[in-house]
Amino acid sequence: AKLDGIEALADVTDTANVTAAGALMDSELTSEASVKALNQGVATTDSPTFAGVTANGTVEFDGLSGTGAVTVTDILDQDDMSGNSATALATQQSIKAYVDSQVGTVDTLAEVLANGNATGGTDIAFGDNDKAVFGAGSDLQIYHSGTDSRIVDGGTGSLFIGGDSFVDIGNSTLSLTRAKFSDSTSALYQQGNIKLATTSTGIDVTGTAVTDGLTSAGDAAITGGSSGSTVLTLTSNALADTPLMVFQRTGGAVAGKLAYEDSNTAMSFGTTTAHELKFLTSNTERMQIDASGNVGIGTSSPVVKLAVKSSQEQLTLSEGDARGATFDYRSSTGNLNIATNGINARTNPQFTLDLNGNVGIGTSSPITTLQVDGLSDGGALNVASLTNTGTAANTSSRLLFIQGGNTDRGAYVGGLNEST
Repeated sequence: AKLDGIEALADVTDTANVTAAGALMDSELTSEASVKALNQGVATTDSPTFAGVTANGTVEFDGLSGTGAVTVTDILDQDDMSGNSATALATQQSIKAYVDSQVGTVDTLAEVLANGNATGGTDIAFGDNDKAVFGAGSDLQIYHSGTDSRIVDGGTGSLFIGGDSFVDIGNSTLSLTRAKFSDSTSALYQQGNIKLATTSTGIDVTGTAVTDGLTSAGDAAITGGSSGSTVLTLTSNALADTPLMVFQRTGGAVAGKLAYEDSNTAMSFGTTTAHELKFLTSNTERMQIDASGNVGIGTSSPVVKLAVKSSQEQLTLSEGDARGATFDYRSSTGNLNIATNGINARTNPQFTLDLNGNVGIGTSSPITTLQVDGLSDGGALNVASLTNTGTAANTSSRLLFIQGGNTDRGAYVGGLNEST
């Protein structure tokens, strides 16, 4: 084959590669058959098609296009990516330089969110059940289930919530506090008002506390809110004889109760074990009921149903607050003294029964079975007055003296009413 386009009668100067007849020498071609099969123009104005092109030198182009709509017109080396061409390619070095510069300056979440942000917002949006997951084992998850917002600690360790000043849990707008925790106190709120707060010594409850039970391991104090208010109300819902309060030593060996007896609509108070019940004033015992039911006033060892011990009169009967009839027993003399009308039975007894059975009226030292003393200057002393109110004939009033219970032997003093 001959080369087309060689000027007729032109001289061939490259005799080493081209024959005198105008043919390429086979020794200079890698594949003569490929050159012969090209059958395409390769002039600068031609557009040949190749399956592939390998260039060992510089390739200059006005544009490159693929089978799609993308056309590459240039390759740029811009470290700041200041260009904005839709048809230029960046070099690897410029891409690396730009990425490195951005990583160095955009190193916080806010900067990452703001970088290239055209909307002005910096929120991270999660859909329902899309979770922010923390920990190698998805230990902590924060998400919205579609109906509830949830913080779930389902992995290793505990969930800690901390705050420098305090931690506040409130409503959706944080205008009302539900709970607040700080170094000095922790508090629970109801409609913005504190209802339960911790103090340095325990807790402070505002309002009414309703519990299924209450156990105190230490001392307990209940203080009323205002004068005249009820400090403590104990109510039993059981329609039965129910202890409202039980007092006992650990183990229950010594115990007492305050109870409502529904069977007879009565209140009862006392011991439930075989121990005495004491009543005190000024922290001093004043009365005691022992385990057998004996009552002691002024004594802790009553031996009868009612035992009264005092350095003054032991018993006063009156209609008012003043002393009326008084009774006094003197252990030093064995005398029982009685006085009325506010007179002190110990110092001025009107009636005395001594330890020998002698009765003294007007004297505290009777020397006979009955001794009556009195004083009436300038007049008669009426020791006894005997009156028979009967109106029948032969009715009499008399004072009889007998011996040995024999009414036939004795004497009497009296008067006879002989009127009919």
